[in-house]
Amino acid sequence: MTPQDYYQTLGLPRDATADEIRTAYREAARRLHPDLNPGDKEAAEQFLLVQRAYEILSDAAARAKYDATLPSEIENVDFEVVYSRPVLPAISEAQLVYALLTFTAPPAARNLPPPPLNLCLVIDRSTSMGGRRMDVVKSTTIELLRQLKPEDRLSIVTFSDRAEVILSGAQAGHFQQIASDIHMMRAGGGTEIYRGLEAGYKEVLRYATPKHINHIILITDGRTYGDEERSILLAHQARQHNIGISGLGIGDEWNDVFLDKLATTTGGSTMFVEHSERIKSFLDEKFSALSQAYAHQVKYQYSGGHGAQLQYAFRLRPDVMPIEQEGNTLLLGQIPVDGSLQVLMEFLVHPTAQGQQRVYLAQGQVSMEIPLRPDPQVVAPLRLSRKIGESGPITDPPKNIVQALSQITLYRLQHRVQEDIASGNIEDATRRLQNLATHLLAQGQSQLARTVLKEANQLQHTQALSAKGQKHIKYGTRSLLLPARIEDSTP
Repeated sequence: MTPQDYYQTLGLPRDATADEIRTAYREAARRLHPDLNPGDKEAAEQFLLVQRAYEILSDAAARAKYDATLPSEIENVDFEVVYSRPVLPAISEAQLVYALLTFTAPPAARNLPPPPLNLCLVIDRSTSMGGRRMDVVKSTTIELLRQLKPEDRLSIVTFSDRAEVILSGAQAGHFQQIASDIHMMRAGGGTEIYRGLEAGYKEVLRYATPKHINHIILITDGRTYGDEERSILLAHQARQHNIGISGLGIGDEWNDVFLDKLATTTGGSTMFVEHSERIKSFLDEKFSALSQAYAHQVKYQYSGGHGAQLQYAFRLRPDVMPIEQEGNTLLLGQIPVDGSLQVLMEFLVHPTAQGQQRVYLAQGQVSMEIPLRPDPQVVAPLRLSRKIGESGPITDPPKNIVQALSQITLYRLQHRVQEDIASGNIEDATRRLQNLATHLLAQGQSQLARTVLKEANQLQHTQALSAKGQKHIKYGTRSLLLPARIEDSTP
């Protein structure tokens, strides 16, 4: 039996101070007192519950015993939040606070069957995809077909300057005929991503259910022209129907900003593949990751706290991507069965008012789809806050936050380079690249550092980065955030 959450009864976070508990109790008791609510049975019951909550939470020993009985704040998910500071000092200057959110599937989830997939591969078959690239895509697609479970569905769309549905909602079996159709795919024509994306979206939507992981994987090596805005609008439609989009960019000529936008809009991810041989491993990894999803479409709908503002959010696990703020909603991604969904958030806290005991960084609710539940939708309140007061002896932030910040700093530095170039500040961009190379060398990333220095030299002479170098820097600094990299950097 789930214990009564006395913190929710008083409208408090679980790390509330004794003063906050006392204040919340007095306000609730005054509001619900029977003398002010004669004949109101519900108010009387709430008044008794508030009294019981105060009896437990105001007694240190009783509170500690009670806290040990509490489940995770989010039903069916283990949840933890770690902050960069235990207490914020009451000062007249703005200060930064970091929150590291970790969502993990409960241990029992490992004994459950994986959720069924509803996937569509949207494959660029323009002229530049001919030869080895197309051969690897076709052979890998046929292998993925053989991994389908009976309840999975797979669609295949190819596109150049028009789109064609090669396979619609196929299930396990009939491999021979399907493989023959895939082998018949031929490269030719231009690149119009919207056509392929629209056809792929319709295929996934046709078979979509709350019990499936619904996802589009876009594979391309070129730029689309004139239809980027329509493609982004389509990504927003996909988001409304809990359909994710992930992108695989091959070679140097595709538009990484555009593909990243498609992915972040829907909670997906983007990967850069320089050589054809890497295509297979990416598709295998993506297929495996989707197959091992416990929950997907994890969203945080929030309102800004009083005196605090969210600066940015970045997903560290299971795949690495910046998270786009759309209004007051963050689409965080998916929770794997084995592993975690981990998000780092940066807040700017404005000067604190005298006498203020706590600053709320963000208040709202987290929601997600857990396909294997009878009711897939899970919604829970989530408030992020810090106490204000005497901070005591200065201590270092938690190691996992320090490690993540050190790597994110490099990724954000290359992003500033792109902004400087776009603004015509070539001198500032060059200086940032040189600074980035220094940091990379200090971390033992000598190959990436050499690429950065080479691009800094090119930037001085041509006022631009090479397409190849720009992608190597962007996705190279992003790859430093992969879990294996972070664990390797642990002392």
